[in-house]
Amino acid sequence: TKVLSQYKHAIDTNGEIYFRGGCKLNIVTEDNHLSDTDELPGDGVHANGNIVMTGGEVEITSVGDGVQSGDESVVLKGGYLKVTTTGEKAHALKAAKDVNVVDGALHAIVKGAASKGISTDGGFVMSGGTVTLLTEGSITYDAAVNDLSSCAGVKTARNVTISGGTLKIKSTGAAGKGINCDESLYLSGDAKVTVVTTGTRAL
Repeated sequence: TKVLSQYKHAIDTNGEIYFRGGCKLNIVTEDNHLSDTDELPGDGVHANGNIVMTGGEVEITSVGDGVQSGDESVVLKGGYLKVTTTGEKAHALKAAKDVNVVDGALHAIVKGAASKGISTDGGFVMSGGTVTLLTEGSITYDAAVNDLSSCAGVKTARNVTISGGTLKIKSTGAAGKGINCDESLYLSGDAKVTVVTTGTRAL
């Protein structure tokens, strides 16, 4: 099933969203507005509640965030999720609380200026599964924090805790970061983490 949006979010709800085994979705938001007064397209998947994936195949191509929970968490427990975003400051996964990866696979490609693979106002917890985050893009000025903002594989306001699974991050943007957390980073168990940054320094 294909969902195409040229106006606002492709899938949007005030409640929760569940992707279960058997679902197969191709979700696209594209910038094709006809005038300056048209509202630009937004996220591929947007909910105010939790967004939970337990199975299936979901592919998202967006100019805004790929998957965003405005008030709660994003949880991956199975299935395959691929997200490609091209918008400035866009995120493959964005959550007001936590992003939890238990199982399944996430492949994210973010190409906009100061874009992020995973961004949370809470923490990032990974105990299994496979996550691949590829980020590229230029630096932009963030007036809200009066500082420059660059690409990052993972950006959190709280802890990053990885106890299992495989996490691969490659950041090629200017001043790009692999993992950027405001609190503590915990690595344990049989987790496999690879981080490569090759971007130029910020001037």
